[in-house]
Amino acid sequence: MTRQSIPEKTVGMAWPLNAPEAFRGQVQNVIDETQKAMAIWMSRCQEATTTGVRSFQALSACKDPAAFASAYGEWVTKSMTLMAEQMHDAQEGALRCAAIGRQFVSTAFPAAPEIGRAKLDPRAEALPARSAAE
Repeated sequence: MTRQSIPEKTVGMAWPLNAPEAFRGQVQNVIDETQKAMAIWMSRCQEATTTGVRSFQALSACKDPAAFASAYGEWVTKSMTLMAEQMHDAQEGALRCAAIGRQFVSTAFPAAPEIGRAKLDPRAEALPARSAAE
């Protein structure tokens, strides 16, 4: 019986034999961050579903327009708060993964200039040069 790594078991891909241990650690960091983000996202989805069901029950039971408006406002507020939290967490997760990627690149290519030092305007290449008459 052979010992398989996690990538071999899950996707049929073996770690490269010459991959330094630091690279494996950084890949594991990305996997860990992704798992954390997915757990938080699933928790929020479950919370949003529960909130939606409760709000629907409250809305359907309302006989008074003021109570309906109040229940609807509460649902909208909770939904918007959950969406804002999801956006914030997505941004934070992307920044953490970018930092891990930057660390990986600096480890893999130590002679390369540091990423992000060049201050190029991405629009400069996309726009055609204007003549002096314009």
